[in-house]
Amino acid sequence: MAHPDKSGRGCYRRPNFPKVANFWKVVAMMLFFNCQSYAQNDNPVLLDSIEIVGITGLHGMNMARNKVSSKIQTANYQDFNRLQSTDYTDFLNQRFSAVHLNDPNGNMLYPDVQYRGFVASPLLGMSQGIAVYQDGVRMNELFGDIVNWELIPRGAVANVELSSGSNPLYGLNALGGALSFQTKSGFSHKGQSFALNGGSFGRISADYSGGWQRNNSAFFINANHFREDGWRKYSPSVSSQIFSKYSILKDKSTWNIALNVSKSNMRGNGPLPIELLATERSTVFTYPDNIENTLGSVTVQYLKQLSPTSKLNTNFYFKHKKTDTFNGDVSPYDDFNGFMVEEVEDTTKIEYLIDQNGNRIKETESVASAINNRTKTVQNSMGGTVQLAFTKPILGKNNQLVVGANVEGGQANFTSSTELGQLTEARGTIGSGLYDLEANVFVKTYVINSSLYATNALSISDKMTVNVSLTVGHSLIELKDQIGEELNGTHNFLRVNPSVGVVYELPKNVHLYANFAQSMRNPTPVELTCADEDAPCRLPNAFLSDPPLKQAQARTAEIGVWTGKKIRFEASLFSTVVKDDIYFISSGPSRNTGFFTNIGDTRRAGLELSLSKNKGNWRWQTSYTLTNATFQTPFVVNSPNHPEAQDNEITIEKSNRLPLIPQHIAKAGMDYAAKKWTIGIDAIFNGSQYLRGDEANLLAPLPSFTLVNCRAEFTLNKHWTLFGRIQNVLNSRFETFGLLGNPREVEDFKNLTQPQFLTPNTPLALNMGIKWTSQQ
Repeated sequence: MAHPDKSGRGCYRRPNFPKVANFWKVVAMMLFFNCQSYAQNDNPVLLDSIEIVGITGLHGMNMARNKVSSKIQTANYQDFNRLQSTDYTDFLNQRFSAVHLNDPNGNMLYPDVQYRGFVASPLLGMSQGIAVYQDGVRMNELFGDIVNWELIPRGAVANVELSSGSNPLYGLNALGGALSFQTKSGFSHKGQSFALNGGSFGRISADYSGGWQRNNSAFFINANHFREDGWRKYSPSVSSQIFSKYSILKDKSTWNIALNVSKSNMRGNGPLPIELLATERSTVFTYPDNIENTLGSVTVQYLKQLSPTSKLNTNFYFKHKKTDTFNGDVSPYDDFNGFMVEEVEDTTKIEYLIDQNGNRIKETESVASAINNRTKTVQNSMGGTVQLAFTKPILGKNNQLVVGANVEGGQANFTSSTELGQLTEARGTIGSGLYDLEANVFVKTYVINSSLYATNALSISDKMTVNVSLTVGHSLIELKDQIGEELNGTHNFLRVNPSVGVVYELPKNVHLYANFAQSMRNPTPVELTCADEDAPCRLPNAFLSDPPLKQAQARTAEIGVWTGKKIRFEASLFSTVVKDDIYFISSGPSRNTGFFTNIGDTRRAGLELSLSKNKGNWRWQTSYTLTNATFQTPFVVNSPNHPEAQDNEITIEKSNRLPLIPQHIAKAGMDYAAKKWTIGIDAIFNGSQYLRGDEANLLAPLPSFTLVNCRAEFTLNKHWTLFGRIQNVLNSRFETFGLLGNPREVEDFKNLTQPQFLTPNTPLALNMGIKWTSQQ
């Protein structure tokens, strides 16, 4: 529970020692049972010493893991099914080290995924620092680099890889890492399966997969549907997907044609004032906050073995995506002599609101207290990659060379409007039919990204491999205002990004590696059109003139060690410095008001450790990550909602921690498999996190927390399986996201004094289901 701090420094929270203790109790229990298993089973199952991983987003040439000079985490669909994860963000949070989730919307399908302090988010305006691929197609959207996780077909994913560092081979946004999903085919996944499950909060999920092969052709299809009422008020969500792939294998060549149709409708009613959270965690501040996505895409992949030492891989895609948002919020407008105004600075400057018909908007009950912000984004994008891989030795030394070219581009039409309205007693909104004419936005964006890349892995000895990579990238972003001329602009970005690394194999299958890599991300159209300190915008619903922003450039240095025999152990030290990092600066009384700017340098540095083993019927793993994410350039920002602001400003010093990034993350998981049944338990510990808006680290952070999940599976016969999962077994209460705002915007909360807005976690939830498979 939160308690006021008598010193006046905002909200004080007692140290969370019991929650930390809970995590280590679970770890101790796992180790105890594992030690017991050592005495019972003398036939351990050893992990393979050599893994095969992709080295580019296209995965056109695979490479032995012991030839790659960076940390790579891998998992497949069996791991996903075993953990009974709701989706792949849930899976990454449970299993991959250095990954954690923030929940700004209060919707499990719409999280921010963080890795080593870099984020891949579905929210416009977030500084996207992770490149995400599906079958070689970049999933970061052209308009804002966002990633819509619910549009990735859950039942169609065959494997996933997470690569660390600023790898230039993964192109834009790979500042801190790259995530690559590969889908199933009828060749690799024959047979049919169907799973149905349901549980707490009205959750129902159904998934069907089928794979068939006939001679040299194969077909795979997956269809799934998910819905829930949500545990908070007014928060139902629905997500549906159909994925299919037709494959032909002939004359040393392979064709894959994949179609993906996805649709989602999600309510995420966001954070609550901390004083309201203390009394009712399931309520909402204002509503609705609705996001609806529709995606249709086709991907054509062609692979050809040109010779025993050369391979061609091409990939072409087309995507059509539509996003509609509806956000009911408190009105930011004032009144003057009975008319609504944007701002009143003095008696000589009054900006009256004009409706869509050109008339002044008179203040009445129906337009005084609320607004409805609507946006629509329609994107059509297409692109292709051509890649050649060569494995011919050089001077008698094993060598692997990949060269490629990539082009992607498209058009995005963005429109937004602001309707005046009224708050209901339940803090919902009712529109008046009157729209603020000046708030209307209609902008067309044209984006073309192109790159040439090459990577070479030369084994200069049986024990040492040297990796060298280079990417030359160019981007063109053109903005065309369809209402006036304020948003017009053309922006060109060119950058050369290198990478060099070395891997050395010691005795007993111990591998050392070191790597230096550089990558970049461009300012997005959203950031370019909201970059004026003197004219802040309400994200994502308003855009203004576009002062140019610089590219954000990341440089990562990493050293590590890993071994793959008996016990899999990995350790790495990393440091990533981002030059000219782009950041959203709050600048007004509303929670979403501000502008983007280059703030100078930031750094994420730390240590990542992981340990795992399979032994007989037992499987266990544990990991720990220390991430010190800090500002490296002092600056002053406007922060009117901060209780310690001086003249509405706070000063960020060098070494202040970046918000919403825990310094400490620890994870542990264990499974025991008998003949008919399997049980498992997972525990996650996240350290404290500072709130967005408190970049100066002056207020108490979100406290640390421990989350424990458990699961079980029972095989009835060769076709039928029962399964179940309990999320948040300890029914822990914690928050994963927070920012500063003004709760007194709502008339009901004029007595609230604390500026913290926090998103509560999901309480204990039970899900059970049944699965049928035709596979023997």
